[in-house]
Amino acid sequence: MPDLDSQFYRLLADTSYYAEIVGDEAGTILCASPSCTTILGHEPQRIMEEPGLLKDMIHPDCQSTWQIHMDILKTPNACHSALLRINLPGKHPVWIERQAQVITGPDGELLIRSSCRRVCPGESETISSCELKEGSLTGLPGREYCMLQLERLFESSRRSGEQGYGVIYADIDQLKRVNDSMGHSYGDLLIRQAAERLHEHLPPMGDLMHLGGDEFIIIIDNTTPRAVIRFVKEIQDAFKKPCILFDQRVTVAISMGIVLSPVSYVRPEDLLRNANIAMRKAKTSRHGYKVFHARLLEESLRSTEIELDLPRALTDGEFYLHYQPIISLESHVLTGFEALLRWDHPKWGVIRPDEFLPIAESTDFIVPLGEWILKRAMRDMQQLHTKRPDFAGLSVAVNISAKQLNRYDFVNQVQKALSDTGYDPELLKLEITETAAMTNPELTDTRLGKLKKMGIEISLDDFGTGYSSLSYLRTLPVDCLKVDRSFVSGMDQSQEKQQIVRSVINLARDMNMNVVAEGVELSEHWDMLKVLDCQDGQGFYFSRPMGLDKIMELPEQGEE
Repeated sequence: MPDLDSQFYRLLADTSYYAEIVGDEAGTILCASPSCTTILGHEPQRIMEEPGLLKDMIHPDCQSTWQIHMDILKTPNACHSALLRINLPGKHPVWIERQAQVITGPDGELLIRSSCRRVCPGESETISSCELKEGSLTGLPGREYCMLQLERLFESSRRSGEQGYGVIYADIDQLKRVNDSMGHSYGDLLIRQAAERLHEHLPPMGDLMHLGGDEFIIIIDNTTPRAVIRFVKEIQDAFKKPCILFDQRVTVAISMGIVLSPVSYVRPEDLLRNANIAMRKAKTSRHGYKVFHARLLEESLRSTEIELDLPRALTDGEFYLHYQPIISLESHVLTGFEALLRWDHPKWGVIRPDEFLPIAESTDFIVPLGEWILKRAMRDMQQLHTKRPDFAGLSVAVNISAKQLNRYDFVNQVQKALSDTGYDPELLKLEITETAAMTNPELTDTRLGKLKKMGIEISLDDFGTGYSSLSYLRTLPVDCLKVDRSFVSGMDQSQEKQQIVRSVINLARDMNMNVVAEGVELSEHWDMLKVLDCQDGQGFYFSRPMGLDKIMELPEQGEE
């Protein structure tokens, strides 16, 4: 009696629109379907007689993808899809998608079953990377395969008890810059070359996946923490060599977040989240990599909660301003105030500005928040001038972020704030960091020039910590340089910092600018700054920042 099941499955293979091929681990082709003729350009019999024929058809550009694809299929139960460019006999190259799976044959032997289909986007003979599904740009498996491998890793670790592993979340730092400056074809080539370098250094028990974009996952099984770190450093060394992107040589860095056993996980998502958190921390680390620990998760969750709470905090009135007095070093009288933002969070109390402002700066929320600060400071000063006529001529300085400055309607926003509050523009100072000003000097010059025409004074904040070009600095409409506190607060201990402060003051004098020294904390700082002929100063030696109610209680100008 015939084997009806075998005949039925053979019928399915023979009538499939895909090129169906089954081979063993040694590379021998056991069967090939008739569709191989139309899909691959060769008769099934020839494919069976020449096991290396398909590999020989692979275009040189895709040889590394083919090798990665076949390496993945060495694992029992592996399943992988690769996009490959092949050379058809006597025709132009075409793209095929090869879906392959490791299966168990009738006698228990491991076989590789593959299905190949043509990929034809429109009428074009080429394929753009934006039309490829996740992972196919590199030929590496994607997120779904990664999750399966992590589950397998967890199960293996639970069974063995002592088996160590490492999971690495890797990210190419400069991909966006390459895409923006050179084009996405260069970025796609960079991603493929990064995949090749990672795969080239992969240890025997390693597995490499492409999550998409510039993000890769590396799983190393049966290893030690020391071996994982050694591998990470090898990868860093590998990326010191420039990538050849068509006609350009580009050197990029790679940031890596690491999760090491024996931390126990139940869900792959949790491990990937933690590895991602460590990777993002690595971007600000001098080492370029970071091993995950529990505190990083706490910090990340707090940062996420802060980001989500920012809009609510503005609506609920949790932000308020304190003002730090600015004092004339010669006459000892008030010349103005700097507005400083504070946040009284209902859960955490007062949050430090250096914790929440970078989060606001990294999102577009800094724009509405900055607009609120500007109006609030003007209204507070209006109230102060009304109730304290002796303070009527004092100015207020408001910090402006780079994102605010770069907005097309920034000048209009300032003008509207002045109109809404009725504040005198000649008593308003806008402080812009040196780095923000130098990001686009021509645009900065144009916008600051419009503000100057309105009567507003411009200060360059944190001067000496950025990368100003003196040629640009001389053309910018700046009225005042603010010496960064990191130099001023160390003047009494460092000759080098004294020299830096002296140079800034001399530079300002040469360009007819005023100077305000930040971080004046000791009487020695005051005395040294006076000798250097610095006009104004601010810092804890004079006063800590205070609320408007406390400013109202200050002695009248000239009183002891």
